Amino acid sequence: FFLSLNEAQEYQDASLQQIAALVPPQVWQNAYRYDQRHVDIDPDARIVVEPLCLSNCRKLDTPLPLPPQLSQGFHTVAVKDQDWRVFVRRLGPDKALAVAQSTDLRSDAAFASARLTLLPLLILIPLLVIFARIIVRRSLAPIHALAEAVDQQNSDRPTPLSVEQVPEEIVPFIQSLNRLLERIRQLLAKERRFIADAAHELRTPLTALSLQVQNLQRADSLEES
Repeated sequence: FFLSLNEAQEYQDASLQQIAALVPPQVWQNAYRYDQRHVDIDPDARIVVEPLCLSNCRKLDTPLPLPPQLSQGFHTVAVKDQDWRVFVRRLGPDKALAVAQSTDLRSDAAFASARLTLLPLLILIPLLVIFARIIVRRSLAPIHALAEAVDQQNSDRPTPLSVEQVPEEIVPFIQSLNRLLERIRQLLAKERRFIADAAHELRTPLTALSLQVQNLQRADSLEES
């Protein structure tokens, strides 16, 4: 918005400068004498062109009493309780032309232009939000599939996760998770071997104890027991 506003103001300054360049110097002093008829002027685009009053000011019919000491270039001048943007073109110390436009009109036109530039963006923002949600949802679909695969893992024998059709950014994370699952699998295997070995070691004495209990059951007296 501010870039468009600044561009519109620069365009307005360039228009004042071009108008000053197009008015020939030989008609500067007679700029407001050759035609006094009323013309249909759009007040939103009104631009005043007049020679600066350097001498014999009474002979000039100028609508704006601009200061005669304005130098070459752009100025913002307060005239009749209103600010004007003025471009001055000078040809020597006693010949100058001023092209002016009200700053209020310039600001209104610049803001209107900037708003027109901003309007399409405001319309596109909801569409961009919708498209962004769709794209993100599709991009995260493989991650949701991986989450379901992790939930369906066998707790006794975990298997590595697939890295196919997965965003490249999370492949290192999945690989680290697969290494963790491999360590868990090895730990579970060690526990199973330990339990199997312990069961094998306990089987012989338990068998012996079982035989002794059976012998006790067949005994008829305390001395025989």
